[in-house]
Amino acid sequence: MITIRKMSLLATLLYLVLLFFGLLAVRAWWFYPQELEIVRTHQHHEIAGIARQLEQQANHLLAFATDYAEWDDTYDFLGRNDGLNPSVPYMRTNFVADTFLNLNVQHAILATASGELRISLRHFISSGNLQRSLPSLEQWLTQQIRGQNYQFIAQPASYQHIDGHNYLLAVAPVSRSDGSGDTRGYLLLARTIADTYWGTLSHSDHIRIQANANPPTSCAPIYEHIRAARTIHQRCLQDATGRASIMLTFNHAQSLPPLLKPAVFASFIVIAILPSVLFYVFLKAIINPIVHATQHLRDNRSKGEFSPIRFSDPFHIRELIELKNSYNAVVKEINRQKNQLLEMSNTDRLTGIHNRRSFEEALVNTWQRLHRHSDGMALVLCDIDFFKRFNDHYGHIAGDEALRLVALALASCVRRADELAARYGGEEFILITYLRHQDDLEQLRKRLQQAIANLHIDHGFSDTSDKLTVSAGIAWIPNPGSWLQSHSATDWVQAADHALYKAKNSGRNQSVVHLLSSPEDWNFPPI
Repeated sequence: MITIRKMSLLATLLYLVLLFFGLLAVRAWWFYPQELEIVRTHQHHEIAGIARQLEQQANHLLAFATDYAEWDDTYDFLGRNDGLNPSVPYMRTNFVADTFLNLNVQHAILATASGELRISLRHFISSGNLQRSLPSLEQWLTQQIRGQNYQFIAQPASYQHIDGHNYLLAVAPVSRSDGSGDTRGYLLLARTIADTYWGTLSHSDHIRIQANANPPTSCAPIYEHIRAARTIHQRCLQDATGRASIMLTFNHAQSLPPLLKPAVFASFIVIAILPSVLFYVFLKAIINPIVHATQHLRDNRSKGEFSPIRFSDPFHIRELIELKNSYNAVVKEINRQKNQLLEMSNTDRLTGIHNRRSFEEALVNTWQRLHRHSDGMALVLCDIDFFKRFNDHYGHIAGDEALRLVALALASCVRRADELAARYGGEEFILITYLRHQDDLEQLRKRLQQAIANLHIDHGFSDTSDKLTVSAGIAWIPNPGSWLQSHSATDWVQAADHALYKAKNSGRNQSVVHLLSSPEDWNFPPI
């Protein structure tokens, strides 16, 4: 017959055995994979961060190449048959030693669309001298052009291994700044990548990078997802053709976690000796999320807002997770409806473009930006000519449709995200747009006129045309700055209104520009 002492001892021994193997199983099937996942995620973020740095540097170099290539002086230079002559004014002005230092490049090659070299320069940092670039780079660019491969069109910035050297290359087609005309040639900017370059990317001792040429064809690209945690990963940079060009070996300083570690045995001892602690922790794991959620609801009520509940539940208790997910779903729907109402409050219901409230908010921000930046901007106030006659003779349904079509046509004339087209009131519309040069102004005026003309809306009761037309007043500030502090955004709108008044008094179906380049230009008689 067994005694209570023995039964308790056997039960305790059985509990300890089950506890030990249970802890080991939990470690092997739950916590250990999570630790490996944390290490894998950390390693992935390390490599992804370096990949983003490489991509950013490639994009920066491409931006420099594009700026030079889309410059009218570069386009005109290729139009002249000056040959490979370093003494021409264009080269002496734009490709000097400081140019290479500022752009952080060592090579610049400019070739025509037929592959004829016009500029081939190499900068030596130590001496500051400029000499002809390497034949291997010249040959690479001319082969791309003459062979009509044009891989760099799909990938204009890439890392290449050419003739024993690693380069960051950026190739941009030479065209006019306004996009007109055919491509006249290609500009190549090259940055030599030294072995010390890779060490500057990690910014820490957690990872070391080694670069090797001639990688295997099976080498994974640098952006490929890391599937398992390892101390060493190999990834490749791709050239313009999509082939692996440079293999990078990443050595992670962080070692992989062991399966059995002192924490496992410490947990076993603590739980075996003090089972009450486990019970207390378990209760706390249940109560803490509830307390956190309750406090979160109190904070939401006091702040008058709806934000989702965020708490960690290491035991994955279903009821708590369902409670959190259900509440967060309600919060998401409320915030969605709130954002929808906010969007509706900024949109004109008839035309679908911004309303006057949205315009006035944008006007305040634009006016503040004009005090800090030098980019020229303009207000364009538009009015449909003889719209009352149109409504009277064609009806309000046709009038509403005309307003909607005109609004969409005017909205198509603003192209940047920080520009705006809005309904100002009735048949009046207003635009906020960037205008840096006189050519930009003329192009805008043509776009406005053509956009309305393309609607082909009949208006047999207009004194200016048998089609619907628009008059526009443009208040242009070509050189903004701190001198605008003596004026206000309201003055700017009045200037556009004054220009519109002139356009209507001059026969309508036209645009009048009011230039605001000095304080004296703001003195105009009231309408």
